Amino acid sequence: MKRKRSGALSKTLIRLRYLETEVDDCREVCEFSRTEIETQLRQIHKDLNVYDKYLDSDFENLEKASEHSTINTEDVKCEPKKANLPSWAKKLYRKIAIITHPDKVPNGLAKNIKDKFLRIYQESKEFIEKEDYVKLAMVADELSIDLCDIEIKNFSIFAQKERSLMSEIENLKKSLFWAWANSTDEQKELILKDFIKSRGWTSKESQRSRSRKGPGNHPGKSLSQIKNKNLYEKK
Repeated sequence: MKRKRSGALSKTLIRLRYLETEVDDCREVCEFSRTEIETQLRQIHKDLNVYDKYLDSDFENLEKASEHSTINTEDVKCEPKKANLPSWAKKLYRKIAIITHPDKVPNGLAKNIKDKFLRIYQESKEFIEKEDYVKLAMVADELSIDLCDIEIKNFSIFAQKERSLMSEIENLKKSLFWAWANSTDEQKELILKDFIKSRGWTSKESQRSRSRKGPGNHPGKSLSQIKNKNLYEKK
């Protein structure tokens, strides 16, 4: 019975590793798109010289933070979190430590192998502190530790982890950043135009506010001055 349960758990852990890889890939795609969109919008925002409380407040808050930023050393906590370890997680951690602890690693191993074991050992400690016992089990499985001897009481945490990863993947693929990454140049222009319109950046110059200080009442460049950016069409 234990062997059967261990086999099912190993399959679940393989599935979780696959989902984690997919999450990382989706995050990377969305983060690249976020940077690309923000870069283009900030350039348009600068060219139009419009005031947008969200974009301009970022700069204002950044300036204030840089002027008044201090570090309170009393807020820095050096003590690690004391987790209330389940007995099976404690047993699993000990098995991992026997293999990966610096004092247990043979001296004759190559440096890259020693570094790998040290990284695994440190990550395992972090998983214990964060009470992420699913990740701890995944590490043990990667080290070929037999999970048959580990009497895991709560298998539902693995199903919860799987649902959480699947939900994150679904949300990332529904995001604007994912749509941007899979859009043509023409579709990207439409995305930018919709955003600009929703922020009111295309209103008449006399109704737009200045975003940068200076003499005069001219609010900034007109739409016709940035036609070369192919973001607007004649109506």
